Amino acid sequence: MQNNIVTEEQLLASFGENQYNLANKYIGAINLKEKILNRSEISRIISHPNRSVQGWICGEHIPRPIRALQFLQSIRLIPLAENSNLEFILFTELVAFLFGDGHLMKHLGGFTLFGQKHDLEKIRSKIFNLYGISTKIKHHHSEGIIKKVKKDKVYSQVVKGSCWRLEVSNSPLSRLLHLAGVPCGDKVATAMKVPNWIMEGDEEIKRTFLGVLLGNELKYSKLRAKNAFDASSFGLHKIESEESSLKQFLEQIKNLLWAFGICTSNVTVDNSYKTIRKDGSFSKKLYFSINSHSPNIMRLFKEIPFIYADQKQQKFTSSAYYFSNNISNLKKEWEIYDLVIKMHESGLGRRRIFKKLNLTKNYFYKINSWLHYGSKPLYYDEREILL
Repeated sequence: MQNNIVTEEQLLASFGENQYNLANKYIGAINLKEKILNRSEISRIISHPNRSVQGWICGEHIPRPIRALQFLQSIRLIPLAENSNLEFILFTELVAFLFGDGHLMKHLGGFTLFGQKHDLEKIRSKIFNLYGISTKIKHHHSEGIIKKVKKDKVYSQVVKGSCWRLEVSNSPLSRLLHLAGVPCGDKVATAMKVPNWIMEGDEEIKRTFLGVLLGNELKYSKLRAKNAFDASSFGLHKIESEESSLKQFLEQIKNLLWAFGICTSNVTVDNSYKTIRKDGSFSKKLYFSINSHSPNIMRLFKEIPFIYADQKQQKFTSSAYYFSNNISNLKKEWEIYDLVIKMHESGLGRRRIFKKLNLTKNYFYKINSWLHYGSKPLYYDEREILL
């Protein structure tokens, strides 16, 4: 049986003791109305004012936790459990977005997603079609001063910028996102942990989570040569007192990537500077790098498509296709290697193989290395991921 991520009971209890008790009285009253016609009797049984009970039974003044429960039930998100429904897939995407370029309000009244307008339009459409929630996309301009400490000296920098933001005002969905593991408020000052249901989820849950998060935060790998990619890194900022929690979070992301065979570096602290926050605390960046070995980058490209990052995905796709279309020299060498091994197994020595295949001089030494020292052509063992 599928374990629930969030149950109805957990949702109701999250509103606090008074609201939770009120919700249970409401449920008791609704259950009793089919058995007891006298509503005053129902009021006495549940120990609640008759006037309120009358309103409940007439569909008026429904307690806030019950309204939230009913809304989430109507969009198939409570009880929240792993499934293949489009509603759950979108919920997983929202969780990932809020760990990246998103902000869940501390009071759980709503949340904001940041990104390119085209990408926000796509998720906006999904939120309306699947959840019936109307949202707003706005263009936001900002200006501020960032203070950094480098080698014990303080530097101030005026930063101006603009971005598109999707504003979602819906407290039941926001509450469920928080109960499912999304941090609320200031993420730089808050401990973060990838929820267990994602870490232990199936491959598609992990792929969806990574696709959105990396689409938010990871720079795509560009080609720096015909058969080689640049390195790319994934990192976040955190106040110094929460540095260890960020390291654990990044280790979790590394483990999720490893589940798809994608290799990464160790988590590193960027000690080149600190940022001074408004409250006087310091924040640092921690990050890890994606191994730039070409098969590793191509595995990332094929296994984890970026979600809600169309421009980034298009550029990554262009680099990956250019790489794939320009490895003819590698393909040729893989074919020669296969022939050499086959001919050697039939009893031919390296000199006869060299002559029969009419190869250039440099292959005489390569054949010797292949047959007697166990070496192989570049990327031979990983050729399937490159094709």
